[in-house]
Amino acid sequence: MISLISKYVCFVVINFSYEKKALN
Repeated sequence: MISLISKYVCFVVINFSYEKKALN
């Protein structure tokens, strides 16, 4: 379960960074 949450958090962070770069 912890690994699943970690994967989800990682995905959200990467997705957020990608969107931020796309905006800039």
